[in-house]
Amino acid sequence: MDLIAVCTVSGSVWVARWYNALEKIWTLTPSLDDKGKVETLAWRPDGKVIAIGYSNGIIRLYNVDKLEMIHELIQKPIESNNSLHLICAGINCLHWVHETCANSDHMIFGQQEANNFLSAHPIQKYLPRLNTLARVQPISKLLRNISETDGDEMDDETTNSIDLLLAGDAHGNLHL
Repeated sequence: MDLIAVCTVSGSVWVARWYNALEKIWTLTPSLDDKGKVETLAWRPDGKVIAIGYSNGIIRLYNVDKLEMIHELIQKPIESNNSLHLICAGINCLHWVHETCANSDHMIFGQQEANNFLSAHPIQKYLPRLNTLARVQPISKLLRNISETDGDEMDDETTNSIDLLLAGDAHGNLHL
């Protein structure tokens, strides 16, 4: 990875490429409705996504190539001990973890056990709702486009890896 991300005093985030000299790729300026300032940055291990943690408890994931927000995670406010105000703790630590299991024999669950576990425990009700896809096409058009190409997109290689974002807030809570 030859990219560097820098947070400025004004709250902007710069992403630049280092190749004999520093070449700025894009700048993310703070919007007027953002009440939080940038506290921490973390690269996904493959370098394609950057996570930005803000002082108001929001985490935003950006596609580095296109400067588009992929997802926004918002903390649920908690009640302050000293008052009746609801507050969100600032995000002050972000870290991506990449885990790979080279041998599928070391997996905790087989495919059947995983399906049984997921059907018994509806985890989707605890997970944040994902953004909708902006460029959704009918499946027939998608398959026609894929058949016209080399077919590399059809290579469905199963990987036994996962990227997990860990976030720590100012109250000492750890979020996955």
